Amino acid sequence: MAHYPQPTSLEAALPLLLRPDLRLRQQLGDQLATLVRREPEITQDVAAELLEAMQAWLNGGNFKVAQNGLETIAALSERLGTDFSHFVPGVLPHVIDRLADTKEAVRHMARVCIAALGESKAAPPRALLARLTPATQHKAPHTREEAVRTIQTLLDT
Repeated sequence: MAHYPQPTSLEAALPLLLRPDLRLRQQLGDQLATLVRREPEITQDVAAELLEAMQAWLNGGNFKVAQNGLETIAALSERLGTDFSHFVPGVLPHVIDRLADTKEAVRHMARVCIAALGESKAAPPRALLARLTPATQHKAPHTREEAVRTIQTLLDT
């Protein structure tokens, strides 16, 4: 088995995030949310690079990588708070798309991620509700159910 690097900071992890190696992404994903939470300071440039990589992870086919990407986005929105707001238009469509995932764990993490966007005040609740409303008309029943659950979570907070 190949040796994979163990980054100790977010900046050390950034160059590794866009590598196509699936095992590396899985290993990094397990550590990434922790790195985001304990990083002393996250600049807008680092956040932009990280989110670019997370969007690629969400568009990939591996559910575990997508789940870790959603967890990282949630952690980043919690850390940045309202400073995360200008990243929301680029990230939110990818997160909402994951409400339609076939894996329950990914749908749950998408719900948590959207709730984190609302709780951190990165996106106003009305805007989140407006973006979620079309998902209630989706052809897949589990997607409609997840959209309603997400709306309920937003209303409860």
